[in-house]
Formats: sequence, structure tokens, C-alpha cells
Amino acid sequence: MQLLTETQRQKYLDIWHRDNGISSSGLKVIACISMLISHIVQCNMLQKFNIYPTMTLTSSDWRVTVGALMLFIGRIAFPIFAFLIVNGMFLTRSVEKYIVRLFSFAIISEIPFDLAISGEMFDFYHQNVFFTLALSACLIFIVEKIDKFDQSNFVKAILKLISIAIFCVIANYYHTDYSMLGILAVFLLYLGSSSRRNTYIAILFGYFFEAYMYLFVYLSIPIIHFYNGKKGNINKWAFYIFYPTHLLLISFIRDVVL
Repeated sequence: MQLLTETQRQKYLDIWHRDNGISSSGLKVIACISMLISHIVQCNMLQKFNIYPTMTLTSSDWRVTVGALMLFIGRIAFPIFAFLIVNGMFLTRSVEKYIVRLFSFAIISEIPFDLAISGEMFDFYHQNVFFTLALSACLIFIVEKIDKFDQSNFVKAILKLISIAIFCVIANYYHTDYSMLGILAVFLLYLGSSSRRNTYIAILFGYFFEAYMYLFVYLSIPIIHFYNGKKGNINKWAFYIFYPTHLLLISFIRDVVL
């Protein structure tokens, strides 16, 4: 099924329409590059060169500054991915298949994620971001279903709050990446999807938990601003495959090559 009618889909796309700009494929490329840069240092791939993830941009040691800069650049990725999840939920022809695809790659990516992040094949204390994105997509789907219930607005509001709480608890319990804050951040983008301005406000508030990293997370706003509502010409599977593949490569280079 689709969440939006054809008229609603077109209205949503009109919000982002521009003759030039960045397609959804372009946004994914930017987010993937940002994530890769951050993961290289977060997974200690450069430890041989004494470059580690730090929080100091002004150190006299250039390696400390480089480590911090790489970490901070990675903050750009999650808001873009979250925006694309909302975008995908609105534009996909089959919400069910979309959600199944997200959960499938969450499972596929877990061992590569554990190997890269903790150096172990199974680490049950931290799950990859695909789980966060998949849970967020499920929450959006359920909230859209609740909106169609033949109930009062008060009852629907209570059901929505209960749904949000349940998914936040699930994210916390299973230690998904960004945990409940990630769920809430994606949901805020869903709530703000009616306009560009509301989308930017959603990012400002939804990602405040990462603002302490020199506000790098907010660089995602001007990038998303140039989204043109177009799909792009890069196969969608390339981005799904990139996530577990880049994690496997990082762990292999760190543990075997270097």
C-alpha cells in the first residue's frame, strides 16, 4: 500500500521542487560519504597513525584535530538519512516492502556493524542504525493508520502517544543506534514534512542532542534545502549494500591490512 494518494504525493513533491538541486540519490551519496569519514575514525581504522575520535578541534596536535573533524563531519549523515526515510515512506509504492527491506538490511548489517564498532562478531549492546530507521518507519506507518481510525481526535492522540512510547522503549531496550532520540528525531521530521521551514525546524530541535559537536549536525539543513524532489539515477540497492560493505572493509583494513 501507499501512505499518500497521488494528489498528496504530488503536493509533497511540489514542496521540494526546484529545477536544479540535489536528487535523493545525491543526498544518499553525501550522507554515505559523511558516514564513511566518521566510521573510519570511530572504528579506530587510523589508530596506527595515532588518529582517534576526539572532541577537540583546536589541539596543537594535528592528529587530534583531524580525528575530531572526521567525527564531526559524520554528524551530517543521520539527519539526511532520517529525512530520506520520511521521504521514502511518502513516495514508495509499497510501504510494507519498504519496511521489510529496512529490517532485512538491519539484520544483514549487524555482524559487519559489530565487527567494525566493537571488534566482535556479536555485540548485543549496540545495534546498527538500520534498526533505528526501520523502527521509525514502522512508527510512521502506525501513526498514519491511527489517523484513519473512526475515533475522536483525543483517542487518536492517545494512541499515537502510546505508539511513540512503545517504539522509544524498544529502541532503548535493544540499544539501537541513537536509541529513542533517533526515533524521536525521525518522527519530528515526519511531523514537519508539510513544508521546508517545518523540516528545518524539526532538524533544529530533533538533533539538538548532537549540537554539542560544534553544530556540525546542522550542516545537514543547507544540504537538504537543495533537495529537488527527484529520485536520481543511482540504483537504490547500491546504498543498501554500501552500509554493511563499508563496515566490513573498515574492520578488514583495520584488523588485517594495517
